[in-house]
Amino acid sequence: MMEGKSMKNSKKMLKLVVIFVVGLFMLISINSVFAKEITLTVRCWEYQQKCINACLDKFYELYPEIKIEFEVMGPAEVYEKLLLDISAGEGAPDVTGCENSHLAQFVALGGLYDITEKALPYYIKMERAKWIDAMDKEKRIYAMPWDSGPVAIWYRRDVFEKAGLASDPESVAKLLDTWDDFYEVAKIIKEKTGSYMFAQAKANNDFRIYEILLWQQGAGYVDKEGKVVIDSPKAVGALKYLGKFWKEDLIQDAVSWTAGWYAGMDEGKVATIIEGVWMGGFLSSWITPGSSGKWGVVPLPVWEKGGVRSSNDGGSTLAITKQCENKEAAWKFIEYITTNRDAQLTMWKEMDSFPSLLECYTESSIVEEEVAFFGGQKHRKVFIEAAKRIPWWNYTKDYAEMNSILQTYVTAYARGDIKSAQEALTQIAEEIRLRTGRK
Repeated sequence: MMEGKSMKNSKKMLKLVVIFVVGLFMLISINSVFAKEITLTVRCWEYQQKCINACLDKFYELYPEIKIEFEVMGPAEVYEKLLLDISAGEGAPDVTGCENSHLAQFVALGGLYDITEKALPYYIKMERAKWIDAMDKEKRIYAMPWDSGPVAIWYRRDVFEKAGLASDPESVAKLLDTWDDFYEVAKIIKEKTGSYMFAQAKANNDFRIYEILLWQQGAGYVDKEGKVVIDSPKAVGALKYLGKFWKEDLIQDAVSWTAGWYAGMDEGKVATIIEGVWMGGFLSSWITPGSSGKWGVVPLPVWEKGGVRSSNDGGSTLAITKQCENKEAAWKFIEYITTNRDAQLTMWKEMDSFPSLLECYTESSIVEEEVAFFGGQKHRKVFIEAAKRIPWWNYTKDYAEMNSILQTYVTAYARGDIKSAQEALTQIAEEIRLRTGRK
């Protein structure tokens, strides 16, 4: 009897084991279906790709089921193609990089995915100004702040030394205390070395340096009510200031992002660069990688004593397009890149991608690092201070059109076809009002 019961129990146990194994196999099979690899297409430019690649391995550790494929092209091509893809209703990437300067246009166009509920927990954790262009009139959010663009002066230590001037950051900051001082130093450098103070082409240029000079003064294309103010006294004064450099041959007439422009920086044909923090990553990684130790960074000069030593240029965001078929996976990706502290610090360290994530600013291991490429300077401190004081600015959805109008008339002024800064800006303001319907 006992042997019969034992055999029956053994058969039951065997049956349970078989059921368990079959069930486990089916569960694994089901999970493998649901854990199917997801490939996200990310459209961006080369600098953004390098920033993402710097922290992509850690992302894959967290989300092994998600893979990233890049569509890399120039920023202008990113925007042109995205406009076409949104209009056509097909062809858009899952995720797109977008500078703040062009973001409002795509928000208004309606081709980006509403991430409001997902983004709100991070609202107070990001630089506040970065949200302006990411929202529509109803305050819905369509992009995540990624990096910011506080501006400073990058300068060639060797060019200053050749001109008989001090080259350490503290001394150079005193030399370039005001924009009038900057102009006087430009004349000395040209006379002593033959080098230009900076590069700004008279034509085929977006004149973002001019926008930097406006932004520093809290001026711009429009005011907070959206009224056109590009012909304001501050705007006229800034254009007159640039005009002095053109007339006195103190600026290298080189088109941005061309061989001549790169050579000016690499060979010391220009003494300074007026640009955003991201330029540091450009200089060290591919524009002038052989010039380690020759560069320094100082705050912007002021327009008047006690003025703000800060401005901004660009900065970017990441957005999910409405055409994306894997929006949850896309959110995991942009959430990681923009809100993960370690990812943001890695991109800052490797590529001078300045975090929009506020908690990164107190990271002493990054901020206090002496960087060999910049002569051992703790150059990140300059940009943290600048980021605290960036004046208000709104690109608006009309930025691309307003900037194209500005290019036409400022080019004419730079070439001498329009005689005064006031005349050029009056015409710019009138045409912007006509073409955008703004007051």
